[in-house]
Amino acid sequence: MPDVDCRVLEAFRYLRAVQKESSLLEVQYTSVFEYMLQFHLACVAVKPMGPRAMIYSAAAVSDFYIPYHQMGEHKIQSAAGDPHIPLTNTPKMLYMVTHEWAPEAYTVSFKLETDTAILLQKASSAIVRYNVDCVVANILMTRYQEIRLVFNKKSAKNEKMSYSGAEQNDQAAVKLIVKKDDHPLESQFVPILVKAHSLYLS
Repeated sequence: MPDVDCRVLEAFRYLRAVQKESSLLEVQYTSVFEYMLQFHLACVAVKPMGPRAMIYSAAAVSDFYIPYHQMGEHKIQSAAGDPHIPLTNTPKMLYMVTHEWAPEAYTVSFKLETDTAILLQKASSAIVRYNVDCVVANILMTRYQEIRLVFNKKSAKNEKMSYSGAEQNDQAAVKLIVKKDDHPLESQFVPILVKAHSLYLS
């Protein structure tokens, strides 16, 4: 128990320091199970903030995993030959974020692909399936040079957004952001997302 107490105290001190400095609180995890639990807890923690909360679901920790009850108890023995490791799709948590855990928060998800032909289709699918407010969509090879902000036009949280200059259909509006200087691409698109959230609050 003393080790546990020390870790809790250390975490509490770290939280206090972050609050004092208004800086980024980094929450560490070592397994997909810890990630899913902590992501759930973080969303529930900001739920009381209502529309003032903004959730960036920046990346899937893993598209596939081994469910806990299927994990082996002992080390895989090389003498047994090539291992057979069945993987299962990692549960999609965005639906729970937008419908249960923090439904009033402005929710941004990310979509990374290697095939340009399916990028916008995948981003639009996330909007339809999970009702996120915006998807940051990019291609692996050009992720540092350009991204696309795919806004959910049917979300009430985006009703005050202006989509001038954007490609549009009934469901989504797509804004292409191309890097124009030495600053990270985030310096160009994050302010747009902050503005979208501010319009929702106004």
